[in-house]
Amino acid sequence: MHTSLASSAHQPPRLLKICFDDPATLAACYLPFLRQGGLFIPGNYDELSCDAVILLLRLPGDSQAEMLRLDVVCSTPLGMPGKQPAGIGLGFNAETAGAAARIREIISPFSAVQGSAFLGSW
Repeated sequence: MHTSLASSAHQPPRLLKICFDDPATLAACYLPFLRQGGLFIPGNYDELSCDAVILLLRLPGDSQAEMLRLDVVCSTPLGMPGKQPAGIGLGFNAETAGAAARIREIISPFSAVQGSAFLGSW
């Protein structure tokens, strides 16, 4: 998985680029407990102060990234107690339901994974 946060003159929403290279990593980042699903993106996003991001998402096997507007549903800063990883949780919505369904299809062989591996300590 490769991530980057692009700077912009406009505050919200920010641009986040994510490339998942394999289904196992995607499954580990998937947040099934959100109403429409979501993704936990590990990293330091302390400077992210908006309610939504524009996500350029490339899934395993895809050659092109898809542009999605996702809601920021949680944020964990660096240095949180309990060995919680830093990162942000992004929630899918009605407009991005197709991408969420595609992710569920890709990670279906990993259905034994109960939620995000990154959130296991919560």
